[in-house]
Amino acid sequence: MRQRLNTDRIYEIIQADCGKEIADEVLDRYKTYVEEKRKENKRIPRATALAGALTYIELRKRGEPVEYEEIAELFGEDSEYIRKIANKIIVEYGEKLPFIPLSTTVKKLIGRYSSKLGLDEEETNKVISLYESIEKDTEERYSPYGIPYGVITPRSIAGACIYLVKEDELSLEEISDKISITEITLRNRVKEIEEIMQKIKEEEEKQEFNLQNALKKVMKKLGKLFHMGR
Repeated sequence: MRQRLNTDRIYEIIQADCGKEIADEVLDRYKTYVEEKRKENKRIPRATALAGALTYIELRKRGEPVEYEEIAELFGEDSEYIRKIANKIIVEYGEKLPFIPLSTTVKKLIGRYSSKLGLDEEETNKVISLYESIEKDTEERYSPYGIPYGVITPRSIAGACIYLVKEDELSLEEISDKISITEITLRNRVKEIEEIMQKIKEEEEKQEFNLQNALKKVMKKLGKLFHMGR
């Protein structure tokens, strides 16, 4: 059963996690929104969902790579309900949220999920290094031309990278359970990332082959010039 929270407790939660400035902004907007809807005789969302939606919007407006999932955890709320309310507010009030690169969110989630899954600092750095090796290709695949990536994509990429580093110790089931996505989604992302890694490897091998061939041609020409000059 979800806990009922009054505005004072909601303010305390936001302030503790996001700071006083954001808590003040969210609470002011919360009160304004509730007052407007009461005057319009419209249904008001659950306090925790509304506060979560407004917190998400405020953080995103400030360029924070926040996800509905982590906001939901703050208030013990349903992330999909918060998403629904946030999207409604964004459309109704014409909110302009800045685009946040996929890599920014993925790296943040790798740190967050690594802690949840018991990875130490060295292991977490290995996961980040793995992601950085495919970062450009994943951006092109999942967020082409600056088009916003899917909601679940950052979580599944972070989870897949963790799995690829820790597959001998962590199962897909364990990881999917901890990061709240389906095992099928995680498995698909692992397969896609392995394809990206293979493509990068083949390109590097091709470049090395071409370089060696170029060096051989140069050495051959130098050899001819050397013999001609004797």
